[in-house]
Amino acid sequence: MRVVVVVIVAVALAVTCWWLDWRAIAAALAAARLAPVALAVVVNLLARTWVRARRTQVLVGGRGSLAALVRMHLAGYAAGTVLPGPAEEVLCCMHLARTHGFAARALVRLQVVDKALGVVSIALVAIALLPLPAAVVVGSVATATLVLAVPRWRALVGWLVVSNALCVAMIGLCLVAVGVDVSPRAWLEIFLAISVGGAVTLLPGQLGTLESAFAVIAARHGVPAAAAIAAALLYRIAFAPSAVAGIPMLWRLSKTRQDPAQPRDPPMAAGLLQSAA
Repeated sequence: MRVVVVVIVAVALAVTCWWLDWRAIAAALAAARLAPVALAVVVNLLARTWVRARRTQVLVGGRGSLAALVRMHLAGYAAGTVLPGPAEEVLCCMHLARTHGFAARALVRLQVVDKALGVVSIALVAIALLPLPAAVVVGSVATATLVLAVPRWRALVGWLVVSNALCVAMIGLCLVAVGVDVSPRAWLEIFLAISVGGAVTLLPGQLGTLESAFAVIAARHGVPAAAAIAAALLYRIAFAPSAVAGIPMLWRLSKTRQDPAQPRDPPMAAGLLQSAA
């Protein structure tokens, strides 16, 4: 069934690509400013990778050095770029199980909790789309409720929100690079569309869904399709150095020796799961 879905999506992408104005897209890319793209690369390679590694460190109860977790996430970027499905999450779970002796079942449960908190963090970012008075009220109530109900989740949700905000900034930088002048609200709408599309796509690297999100949302703000697709391609390029840097890390992870200790639950996992019960 998955193969059939992938084939259907691939055919749809091929038909869509046939009708795109590639000359206009190429012209937009040729005229793009390099500085915003370079800044987006730095934001993802350094800031966002560090934030994600720090979140993982909190998630597993402080086990593992930050540098080791940065290498793990870089390897995850490489795997997620070329492999379909949740390749990055699978690689990270396998690495943590191998190097720290964590039980695979506990890591799977931990991923479920992390994904649920990811949805919460996206919802918190989406509050910014509301009118200002409503955003202030809803945001304050939502944050207070989360913090008071499950205090252990504050740091995790905080790091997730920061990671999402960095993605929104990268989207804005790529739009600015091709000369698109839209409000930060459009950046946020594109981010939400990408997040929803990434949750359902089976293709590696959100191939097609990412570009569609840019084109559809940008069109609502009067942006030409060629400029929107060019910005989407630059956004994809901004992730490429992280994936390339992850290739040797992926090789090193494959050679990592397994921890001989008995599988155990991450300390933070136990606390999170107890809080969620």
